[in-house]
Amino acid sequence: MFKSVCIKINFIKCLVVLLLIFSGKTTAQQQDDSEKGGISYQLKWSERTALSILNQYPNAWQLDGNDKPKWDYKMGFVLSGFEKLYQKTNNKK
Repeated sequence: MFKSVCIKINFIKCLVVLLLIFSGKTTAQQQDDSEKGGISYQLKWSERTALSILNQYPNAWQLDGNDKPKWDYKMGFVLSGFEKLYQKTNNKK
C-alpha cells in the first residue's frame, strides 16, 4: 500500500515537472515571435536577417554598441551586405 502511494506521488511530481517544462517552452516561443517585430517567415533568410538587424540597430553606428557615431569595418561590412541585398530585391526598407 505504501509503495503504491509513493509511485502515485512520484508520477504526479513527474507530471507537474513535464507540464512546467512544456508551458515554459510555449511561453518562450511566444516571446520569440513577438520580439521579431513581425518579420514574415515567407522571406528569404538574407532578408529576414537584414530586417532583424535593422530592428535591433536602427542606426548603423550602433552595431558594435558604440555610444557615438564611429565608422569601422563591421559597419561597412554590414552596410555593404545591405547594399547587395537591395540590388537583388529592390526593397528599400
